[in-house]
Amino acid sequence: MSALRFFLGFVESGVTPALQHTLTMFFTPEEFAIVNPIFYISCMGIDIILSFISYGLQHAVYWRPWKWFWLIIAIISALCSFMCYFIYPDNPATSRLFTKEERIQIIKRIKRSTRSSIEQKTFKYYQFIECLKDPVSWLFMFFSFGDQLSNSTTYQSSIIYTSLGFSRLTTTLVMAVQNGFSTFCGIVGSLLLYFFKSQSFIVGALFAVPAFMGAIIAVSIDYDNKPGLLAGIMMTRSNGTFFIIGLGLCTATAGGYTKRLTRTLLFMIVYSVANIIAPQLWKPQYSPRYRISWIIQIVFSWFLAPLSLIVIRFILSSRNKRRLAAIGAPGDDDSIDSDEFGFVDVVDENGNIVKQKVDISMLDLTDHENKRFIYPL
Repeated sequence: MSALRFFLGFVESGVTPALQHTLTMFFTPEEFAIVNPIFYISCMGIDIILSFISYGLQHAVYWRPWKWFWLIIAIISALCSFMCYFIYPDNPATSRLFTKEERIQIIKRIKRSTRSSIEQKTFKYYQFIECLKDPVSWLFMFFSFGDQLSNSTTYQSSIIYTSLGFSRLTTTLVMAVQNGFSTFCGIVGSLLLYFFKSQSFIVGALFAVPAFMGAIIAVSIDYDNKPGLLAGIMMTRSNGTFFIIGLGLCTATAGGYTKRLTRTLLFMIVYSVANIIAPQLWKPQYSPRYRISWIIQIVFSWFLAPLSLIVIRFILSSRNKRRLAAIGAPGDDDSIDSDEFGFVDVVDENGNIVKQKVDISMLDLTDHENKRFIYPL
């Protein structure tokens, strides 16, 4: 199980940042917060289908059904990878899914919203350093690490269900219900983000509450109370929506190609480390209640991790207030206009280096450099 979790963590750590990076170029920060859980629903919802495939194979195949299961998964994954290679767009400018006019409109609306260009693949060392110095980056890393200490609960729950006396076939169906609840949370999360556009951090933290309560139930309720234990464990599956909202905000609150890339990379490094550690929390000597395992998750995954989101929101809200006050300050028209443009060094026809005035959105500025960058909250 530990090897499987490591493999899945490695794959997701490569796929998830790519998806995040691409989505930020098609949607405004406010829209990105809403659509991100919708895209992630596929990761949660596919487990419902896989549970029924597993259930069917256990009925129909008597020789190592798990091998047939992974063969089916491998074939489907290969086909999807092949399709994505040819269809999945790098950015709006090269997407074949839209007409030329539609691509231009997508780029323009993103520039108006973020005051930045869609992509500039140039590594800038100073942006890397700025990312490391920004306390928000470290808080997102702590969020990722704390949250993912609970990730192996998804797989450990099947062992717990079996220990409660359920057969393997029944456990497979129970897992389908559990994954259905995860998918339901993703849908509800997207709707809440749509109606409360300026409260993304709060909405994300709220999805840790059912998981927190479920873990309390799982660790404290009488072990003979099977319905109560099942309910408690299933409630922890709201964690998926909690995580993906945090990941989306990690990307959306950083400006500058290198800074955004660095922050996402750091986020996924601690994500992978936490997923290596997480299975080790479920030691055989802790069974059947696994109280130590649950307590560690309650403290780090469902108390400190959501608390870190609240602290990040407080920091970014303070920055927004200062910037909005400066933008709207009376008598500062000249300074405001100057913030709309930047200057780059170019070589004129005589070979001289001169300053050329350009729209600030054409410069690869970080959120610290661009004083008109307003953080999504």
